[in-house]
Amino acid sequence: MKCVYATSGFDLPNGTGCRPCGTTYHPLCISAGHPFTSRRTGRLGLVFPNVRHWANFVCECCTVRAVLGRELGLLGDSELLLLERMRIIDIAHSWSPGTHTQYQSKLTYVQGFEARHPGLNILSLFHPPTPPAGPTIPLMWAEEAYSLRLSNRRDNLPVTYGTVRQLRAAVSQYHMTGLINGHTGSLHRDQQGRVSITPGRATDDASLKHFSDGLSARIGNEAKPSVSLLDRHVRAVDDDCTRRYNGATTARARLLWARAGLVNQFLWLGWLRSSEVFGLHLQDLEIIEPHQAASRDLPAGCGAIVMWLNPETKTSRQSRADVVLAYRTISGHRPGLWVKRLLDLLHTKDPMSHLFAHAGGSSWDSLYFRRTFLYPVLTKLRDTGDPYLRPYANIPAALYSLHSYRRGARTQASKLRGSLTRRATPDEIYEHARWRKSRSSERIDVIYREWPIADRVQITLHCM
Repeated sequence: MKCVYATSGFDLPNGTGCRPCGTTYHPLCISAGHPFTSRRTGRLGLVFPNVRHWANFVCECCTVRAVLGRELGLLGDSELLLLERMRIIDIAHSWSPGTHTQYQSKLTYVQGFEARHPGLNILSLFHPPTPPAGPTIPLMWAEEAYSLRLSNRRDNLPVTYGTVRQLRAAVSQYHMTGLINGHTGSLHRDQQGRVSITPGRATDDASLKHFSDGLSARIGNEAKPSVSLLDRHVRAVDDDCTRRYNGATTARARLLWARAGLVNQFLWLGWLRSSEVFGLHLQDLEIIEPHQAASRDLPAGCGAIVMWLNPETKTSRQSRADVVLAYRTISGHRPGLWVKRLLDLLHTKDPMSHLFAHAGGSSWDSLYFRRTFLYPVLTKLRDTGDPYLRPYANIPAALYSLHSYRRGARTQASKLRGSLTRRATPDEIYEHARWRKSRSSERIDVIYREWPIADRVQITLHCM
């Protein structure tokens, strides 16, 4: 089959030749009609741009012939020719008309510059000896054909590109499954979706990523969080520890309840993880008594407790975070009192001794604290009619983590309730919990911000 442009009659000075067959054409003769449509005015998008300079043009006959690997003439070849013509026009219109107009004059200048200086090759390109014939072109033909379908939701209007794009996504998924099965262990996909077949770690393999996506979709990825505690629950635990501390007949029993009372306060006011509170040593505490307020520029009568957390509990292991608590809050929480009780009862003043440890020296853990001190109080509250806890028949299952303290305390600080004097500001909340952030994720103005103790103590003093 002869190239269609050979009989078009356009053999003009600004014509461009088809590289494989050498036929000269005029841009305006490359147009498409029914059934192709355009939403743009003046049939823009259905006619090839009127350009003088176009690199490596290949006519539709040569491309279809190369893809099929035979001469044209069979039934159905005409449809492929029409789809290829539309593909050529669509690629040309990926640039706006203004871009074509602006660049043609610049290309004319470059071509003239080359002509004035023989030997210069600015616009020279590698010209392939054969037309393109890879699988990408048939995929584009399929998209062109799919774009002629009518939408089910609108009368006599073609589908939108969003619908056509799904065809490309479906082919991508099909090819990906083939690559996964054919190259498991050496298939890698970067963040831009580019795929490469190279040796690498098994955990980086693309097949593992798709497996993980399917597994998480099947079994779920959102664990039900531990139920948040309320301020009245924390106060009930504090009252229980106080009553048992006062009723204890031995120093060992008082020490036990002093530790429990302080853990309860640290978890609520400090927003600590269980590993952080139970990892505290005696040397990690700095106590500022209320009568020492003036020496640390604190408000009159306001003491503070500074806790230094273990580096191993943070994202950055090169620095230690500190948490500042009020010695006594305006709402009535008393971490300072429990610290004083605990320090008076400790048998050893070894700086490396654990604050919260069993008689044998091993530190407490979350499960021990919950089973021994928290669950009995909450169960009693539920049984006596606490409306918040009443729906939870199984208290341990509902509050399976000390994360309940952090979630409840964070909510408490952001609201004005009961005896609180004000709610915490976003900056106060961030500063109080900034040890949970990595330095690289902070804004530059936050990195260089350093609040004094007098400002950092305000959130627990007024808002909790």
